[in-house]
Amino acid sequence: VVGDYEGASSYGKLSLRLVETFQAKELTAKVSALVYAGIKPWINILRTSLKPLIDAHEIGMRYGDIQHACECAMQYCSHAYQCGEELEKVEKEMKNYCEMMQEYKQ
Repeated sequence: VVGDYEGASSYGKLSLRLVETFQAKELTAKVSALVYAGIKPWINILRTSLKPLIDAHEIGMRYGDIQHACECAMQYCSHAYQCGEELEKVEKEMKNYCEMMQEYKQ
């Protein structure tokens, strides 16, 4: 249902718990990209998504989910900028992630 943010949040939490319960690390980046970029920003302050997104990026790269790992990195950079993180830091991180994405043709 459109606008059911609490319901979406419940499904997002369930998805994260299932990944953790079944130790499905290969799904971490995919699920985290959806939850922390698509659901959580409607309910929680954006800053709370920074660490989970960067952690999911690293796990996704480790497990070969390049597409979703790059999505997590892109969303991390966008959220960091929108949260008012130090611009020089954000610029450096964006540059590094963009170079990495180009290497992987993402």
